[in-house]
Amino acid sequence: MSIKIRAEEPGDVDMIRLLNDQAFEKMQHSNGNESAIVDSLRERGALTLSLVATVDNEVVGHVAYSLVTIDDKDEGWFGLGPVAVRPSKQGSGIGSALIRAGLHDLRTANARGTAGPRLYRPPGRLHLLAAAIAILALALQLSLPGPRLMEMKTRQDQCGATPQGRTLLEVYFVRIDNIDNEDPGDLYGSITTTDALGTDTLWKQDPSFKIKPGQDVPLTGPSRPISGSGAFSIDLDLCDYDSWPDPSFDDQVALGSVQWNPEDPSNQYDTTHYQQITGNSGSTSVRYAVLQRAVTAQVSAVLAKGDENPDDVCGTITAGTGLDKIVLFDVACESGKTVSVNEGNPVPLRRSVLAVSLDDSLTIEAHLWDRDQVSSNDEIANGSEAFAAKADTKKTISGASGRVDVNVEWVEL
Repeated sequence: MSIKIRAEEPGDVDMIRLLNDQAFEKMQHSNGNESAIVDSLRERGALTLSLVATVDNEVVGHVAYSLVTIDDKDEGWFGLGPVAVRPSKQGSGIGSALIRAGLHDLRTANARGTAGPRLYRPPGRLHLLAAAIAILALALQLSLPGPRLMEMKTRQDQCGATPQGRTLLEVYFVRIDNIDNEDPGDLYGSITTTDALGTDTLWKQDPSFKIKPGQDVPLTGPSRPISGSGAFSIDLDLCDYDSWPDPSFDDQVALGSVQWNPEDPSNQYDTTHYQQITGNSGSTSVRYAVLQRAVTAQVSAVLAKGDENPDDVCGTITAGTGLDKIVLFDVACESGKTVSVNEGNPVPLRRSVLAVSLDDSLTIEAHLWDRDQVSSNDEIANGSEAFAAKADTKKTISGASGRVDVNVEWVEL
């Protein structure tokens, strides 16, 4: 589903009324006056920003932002809401796309922020997401000089004809430097990241698995984009498991956090950062970047053709940008370690959600084989393909005995 967001046009007024009536009809918190609120704001010239979302040229969503006063003073703050999405389309990301697009336009116009969201509540996540976005906007307290009101511009996609992207965190790796002076050690614990929307798991393991100094923890997340617009943290709680005949207790390898304060004037964006996190009996290194103009890439790889059906797939798939490379799939070509995949099915990637700068590209490199017990392994894919940000969506990487279709969905929410 392709969502396009643009400014309200005169011919949209009746559909906006209908959307508000339909969206709030069964909401217990609503008193049924949402469409009247929008009409009143428009008639009084107080509807600062009115955006509609379209799918296949049909209006399916609307958001309103209006100027508000604090203690009878105009200090550049704006109210968010109502937000309305056709009931059959709720839960598909349209509401959150409208909210983000509006916040982006207001920030471009040098508004301070938003307050007092009035939100519809589809089953699930949008109410909390929109509230978190509004809170984040309040926290940013943008106070640059400039006009309070903005000209409504025709929008070709979710963030304007000239893509602006979002500020996003990317964690490239967490590397074990020392694990209780053992080689290998037995690692377990968790790595999480927390932003304005909550906590997301990058890796969690219990029981332990063996890892050597210099190796990277096999991250499996995040499951969603992690915002770098506000404060965030990357939290490590890693231990080395000690078993008989070692009489000691389990040892703390790393316990601590990477903390990002968006107000710090020394912050460096669009470059990689290293930070060491230590414990009583070890240490790790975290490599990450905060990208200011970024989009989210959701990557999948489908076994289009194999040597057999199913294939015992092994090898590696990586995703690289101008800053670093991320391992998406890494399975040894050894007995008992391969992954059985049927033709037409996805190769199970351990990570799939990546942050990519709009000024960069994403290069997917695949070296995959079908493991044979008797004969030599058969090459499924051997090569790489570059995906331009927000442009390329599907490419094929071939090998002597097969091929994989790599799909990248670009998400600007």
